[in-house]
Amino acid sequence: MRQLLVVDDEPHIARVVQVSFERDGWGVASAGDLAEARKQLDSWRFDIIFLDVKLPDGSGLDFLDSLRKGPNAIDTPVIVLSGAEFAGVREIVRDLGGTYVAKPFSPTKLKTMANEILGGPDKNK
Repeated sequence: MRQLLVVDDEPHIARVVQVSFERDGWGVASAGDLAEARKQLDSWRFDIIFLDVKLPDGSGLDFLDSLRKGPNAIDTPVIVLSGAEFAGVREIVRDLGGTYVAKPFSPTKLKTMANEILGGPDKNK
């Protein structure tokens, strides 16, 4: 079973993602802020992360940068979800090794993107 971490401070966003992905057999955990995301990442290995840009305790972009650098760097795919469209955000996300998706988004599109990034649907569910 593939594991997904949703990091978003809007509970309805996390819930839409959770319901949609769980229907397809994914395990889904959520975090409403970066501190909780760090705890989740310390205790579990995720196949993919969905990350909001603006969170109560910091920037999702800074968090993504920290995931990619340093002694505990991880290469887990990250899809950045944001309603904050500002100059260069797509390029910043790409340069940090992520994929950008604007809010509002389609859960079906997210599932398609996640499966493409991970090499196709999970055959072990």
